[in-house]
Amino acid sequence: TINPLAHLDPLGTAILFMAGFGWGKPVPVNPNLMRSTSPKTGMAMVAAAGPISNLVIAGIAGVPIKLGLVDWHTPFFAWGQSSDYVEWVVASWGVSDYLGLYLSSIIIFGIILALFNLTPLWPLDGFSVAVGILPRDLSLEMERLRAWGPGLLLIFIFGLPILTAGSVNPFFDLLRPAVNGVASLLTGVGDPNVFGY
Repeated sequence: TINPLAHLDPLGTAILFMAGFGWGKPVPVNPNLMRSTSPKTGMAMVAAAGPISNLVIAGIAGVPIKLGLVDWHTPFFAWGQSSDYVEWVVASWGVSDYLGLYLSSIIIFGIILALFNLTPLWPLDGFSVAVGILPRDLSLEMERLRAWGPGLLLIFIFGLPILTAGSVNPFFDLLRPAVNGVASLLTGVGDPNVFGY
């Protein structure tokens, strides 16, 4: 159904308002109804559709920047800057700068969503993609890790950065160069400096 209420997960929605991120109910898919491929490969294709669509949207948003119609403006440009500097920059902007900021935000968040969701830990899409494309013995090993996925995800996202006072942040350390590289590819900007530093 296209009714968004059917896809709301109570816990994921509550966390959205408390922590700024959340999740929805997974879309039920019957792999046995896939006719053109094996159920295993079909599930990998279904899982890959989300990250691919994020990258397609980011690519479309990058066209005006690549053509030089608007400038690239990372939404994180204000990190570490004084409020006076930020006000001065924003006051000097015109309509095309705000359009550039809007398109740049679509690109950045699309890339982040795609790459993050390709992490091979359950319940992220990357887990189903990995299970679908790996040889049978390795995908069975991955399936054994399914129950550990949410816990490992929380450790990588929150646990290690908290325990090390931010000096170890695997997701950010891996995502930053990848997001910069993909953003550069989609926009033609040499060094998009996505995160503003």
